[in-house]
Amino acid sequence: MKILLLCWIIMLLSTFVSLANSKNIINISKNFDLLTDSYNLCGIFYEDGKNNIVIVDLEVVEDDLATLSVLKDGETVFRHDLKEINMEPVYELELDQFATGYYTIQLTTDSDISVERQIMVQ
Repeated sequence: MKILLLCWIIMLLSTFVSLANSKNIINISKNFDLLTDSYNLCGIFYEDGKNNIVIVDLEVVEDDLATLSVLKDGETVFRHDLKEINMEPVYELELDQFATGYYTIQLTTDSDISVERQIMVQ
């Protein structure tokens, strides 16, 4: 009986650990109409103010990604073709290369659908 209880506890703990470490996979193309700022950006863009970078989690996007762009006042000031990189799970965008101001980070899929995040560079 004690062994059965111990096995049950171990299975329960492993389930909780697995759920705590799992990521939601976002399919931008299929869910484009349902995406809101809080949903589509929470799992993709992370700002690290201490190191002055934005981390873009490419693993959580199910779609084939085309480009990562940075825009200021509607003009593209940085563009990276994501097909050219070896698809690392995350992309670190260093903000030191940009002047102070407000920018839009834009992640675009092969089907030309984009999600955006507004940031402020200080």
